[in-house]
Amino acid sequence: MLKRILFTGALFAAGAASAQEVAISGKDFLSGAGDAKIAELARQAAASGKTLVITAPPYWQDKAAAKAHSAAANASVRTSDAFFENVMVRVEDSKAAKPAAAEPAPAPKAAPPVKPEAKPEPKPEPRPAPPVRKPVEEAPAPAPKPVPVETPPPPPPPVEVKPEPPAAAPAPAPAPAPAPVAAPPAAAPPAAAAAKPAADPSAAIKKRFEQNLNGGQPAEGTLEVAQLQKDDIVYENGSVRAVVRRFGPRNQLFWLNGDLNMERAELVPTGTDRYRVSEPIRNVANPSLRGGAKATALKFVGNVPAPKSPARTSLEKQYNDGRDIAGNLQAADLHAGDLIYTAEGAAVVIRRTSVGMERYWLTGEIDLHQTGLQQTGNAIRVLTDNVK
Repeated sequence: MLKRILFTGALFAAGAASAQEVAISGKDFLSGAGDAKIAELARQAAASGKTLVITAPPYWQDKAAAKAHSAAANASVRTSDAFFENVMVRVEDSKAAKPAAAEPAPAPKAAPPVKPEAKPEPKPEPRPAPPVRKPVEEAPAPAPKPVPVETPPPPPPPVEVKPEPPAAAPAPAPAPAPAPVAAPPAAAPPAAAAAKPAADPSAAIKKRFEQNLNGGQPAEGTLEVAQLQKDDIVYENGSVRAVVRRFGPRNQLFWLNGDLNMERAELVPTGTDRYRVSEPIRNVANPSLRGGAKATALKFVGNVPAPKSPARTSLEKQYNDGRDIAGNLQAADLHAGDLIYTAEGAAVVIRRTSVGMERYWLTGEIDLHQTGLQQTGNAIRVLTDNVK
């Protein structure tokens, strides 16, 4: 009967754990359709004293945290960056990590047994030695002449004891034969040990890719360069290349095999060591490189939309929670780290400061293909303060 009760409790705990993590698409997040899910998990975290972890793009994190606090003001909220425009919310029990950290404590307990440093017990052995010396001193007393001769005799006895063991050593003459046999195996272990560190860097990089791009799940296999499809995203880190492919409502993660020149015209940079496949790669052996792709300028002229116009209302709702964007700046005023979101005839600049996020209208002409700008998803990231 007791086993049946424990089994039922385990099923109940498993059901509760699965309800403490939800994924919200960017569309539902912006429209407010996912607010109820965030509120529910925020209340769960506040009631249980756990932490609500929100994984989202940097420009959505403040908004997501505000929605969680509006449902549970005393909820503990932590945010982390995401690669895609969606929001992952989960309840994390930070206290569970503490017992794990406490477990290593037993290791130091092993140190006390090592305290055989008390081995000074053999020191009592030297104590009997002094009494032996005393009789030696007494011996010279009766005969002063042999005093110098008597001092050498004491050392020979201990020397005689040492040679005795070597005498026993020659008896097992066969010992030298096994010595050469042991030499070869000793060389093998270092080679195996040297091979392990060589594999570590690649394994660690793949582990990070699986954690950041696939929710900690293992990759689904490998792809060859010729199997890349349009809109695949290729991530590069050292010798490891990961491919993220959209499959229905979720993403698939693959490892890319073979040589791939990241300067190919089919690969469009969308971030640091991140590329979007604009079309399938056909001619693998003779690639066409991007070369002078940056030579052609892409001029954009930004204007401040008229008050209450449909274009302005739409941009303010999408990038400022429907509030009015009052300020404006020109290309020369842009700072490294600013994000530019363009629309037809207008662009919004989002800037992170020490006190929060600021929004501006971008006015005047700007070349969107200049080297100081980098396409990142549907945003353009400013890489330098010298944008023109």
